[in-house]
Amino acid sequence: MRNLSLLFALFSLITACTNQAANSFVNYQDTVSILNCVFNDPGFQTIVTPQTQTLMMVKNKYTHDNWPERIGHFNIVYNQQPDVLISKNHFLYSIENFEVNKQEATLSILCLNKKMLLTYSVIKKDKSWEVKTFKYK
Repeated sequence: MRNLSLLFALFSLITACTNQAANSFVNYQDTVSILNCVFNDPGFQTIVTPQTQTLMMVKNKYTHDNWPERIGHFNIVYNQQPDVLISKNHFLYSIENFEVNKQEATLSILCLNKKMLLTYSVIKKDKSWEVKTFKYK
């Protein structure tokens, strides 16, 4: 009986780990899709200069080590320091809010170069994400 209990506990643990890994992969896919959707949005493109090739992101609680190094046609550089010396061809930003709720997400980006807060509301249609609303202050 004890062996059966141990076997059931082991099975439960393996199932929980497998589900967690699957959920993490889905969350990662959604994160990359949302970032792609926002960075390719015409509203975002008008903020970034045509010469911009690299976006510098300040690491904070919303960023993760496994975020991509390239999104759309931008190279992404992650930095711990928000006051780094940057050239005019770099766009320095910080994710101020990032919430994903199944089929909807909100993403707020603080543009440190231009002192502007961009807020995006995106929705999931089929398997892709689309910008629903965009506003800036």
